[in-house]
Amino acid sequence: MIPISKRIVPALLTALAAGAVLAPAVSARTGDEAASCEIRASRGGGAVTLTALVHAEHRVEGSYSLRVKGRGTSIDQGGPFAARAGREAVVGTVTLGTQGASFEAKLDVTVDGETVTCRQSIRGGI
Repeated sequence: MIPISKRIVPALLTALAAGAVLAPAVSARTGDEAASCEIRASRGGGAVTLTALVHAEHRVEGSYSLRVKGRGTSIDQGGPFAARAGREAVVGTVTLGTQGASFEAKLDVTVDGETVTCRQSIRGGI
């Protein structure tokens, strides 16, 4: 079973009350647990901000690719990153005006030749 971040539950309940559905962010880890990824969604001012994060047990360097797709939206970000031990590193941020739109976000993080993937779905308007 994949754990769901406790920080996401209040945000999800708030979004549901506003008529939107934000799927809980799910963290994924590399096989040797060198790093994990997370897509965190937050809302405000009629928009959703997606924050792409890398968590590291020890200092790691690698690359990331963040893709966000939706009706009339296609965003691709990527590049190298470095994350410090025990810290989360923000590798990308996207802010979307939703107004009834649905989006799919995918974050690929590669460390030492191993790739881990996280996904996030945004459904409905805010």
